[in-house]
Amino acid sequence: MLIVGIIGTPSPLTYICANILRAVVQVSCGDHHLIGANTVTDLRHAWPSKEGRKAAVLLTTDMPDPELINFLVNAKTPLVTTIEPLDAIANYMIGMRDIEPVSAMRVGSQALAVFEALAVASPRSVMRLRPTNARLSSVVGELLSFCQDDGEPETVARVVEFLGYESRPDIPFAQFLSENRANLFPVSGPKAAFNQTLVDAMAQLAQGYRNVVESQPIAEVTWPGACFMLADSGGLRVESDLMLEGRARFLSHGPYFHLPPGEWDAEVAVEVSESFSDNRVGFDVWSEELLAAVWVTLPARGAFACDLSFRVDDVTKPIEIRIQLLSGAIEGRLKLNGVRLTRR
Repeated sequence: MLIVGIIGTPSPLTYICANILRAVVQVSCGDHHLIGANTVTDLRHAWPSKEGRKAAVLLTTDMPDPELINFLVNAKTPLVTTIEPLDAIANYMIGMRDIEPVSAMRVGSQALAVFEALAVASPRSVMRLRPTNARLSSVVGELLSFCQDDGEPETVARVVEFLGYESRPDIPFAQFLSENRANLFPVSGPKAAFNQTLVDAMAQLAQGYRNVVESQPIAEVTWPGACFMLADSGGLRVESDLMLEGRARFLSHGPYFHLPPGEWDAEVAVEVSESFSDNRVGFDVWSEELLAAVWVTLPARGAFACDLSFRVDDVTKPIEIRIQLLSGAIEGRLKLNGVRLTRR
């Protein structure tokens, strides 16, 4: 029985290529089992029983956890992978699944942080699909060979026909993807309510995670201040200065983004103004437990940076950087510009 999987980020490229691979398996093997799973437990529950087992199993996963990836790679399961940039993932989530922008960015950060190890390792059992100028028929032929089919010209032609491109078998694969993206995901992209501040924040965030798309480890990423939230506000984003006046309390938290495992240094960049009373503020890193913390006395005014070092062991756990006023204050403002994270 042939077992093959498509494993990718939750974005249009994955779903388009899943359709291609399904056509390849259908033409090559006939009726097959289509399984969707993001965890080993999902896979175990969905696996077909011996009775009525078909000639092939096609596994699709668009948000796999690391355990499932490791299981499939260690089993040398043929895997087709698709990895898109963070902004492509987030824009799809916003446009097609109606997820608010920062939550969509969280999904993108988790997907790319999880895929980093696979993208960098590039095991032999993995075939990466990405937009290229190769002919559609050539890509189909490569996929057939990857699925242990001889890839004879007539088989390639049948797959291309199955995809509806029998009159254009030599269309560049990038153009094929572009046409299908437009047809299948017509509203993928920022909505009108997605303001310029968040557009800029997404672009800045995507830059740091882009290394994964290039099969390189993430080295440095900036989490923009616009992605953080006000404490005790019901989830409102930080859109202006944090006011220190009042009781001791948490001022901000978030952004609940994800990082690959490893040692990280965080530089929290803020601007202080009107803080004349030696206000004490705490900065910490939290991910289901305290990872790092520091307490400082703020200057009266000026740019200020706080450094924290921590370790990430579980890529699936979101990370937040919290700012806390440690004692009551009668004045002061704090502007959170963002957090720069550097891998050691």
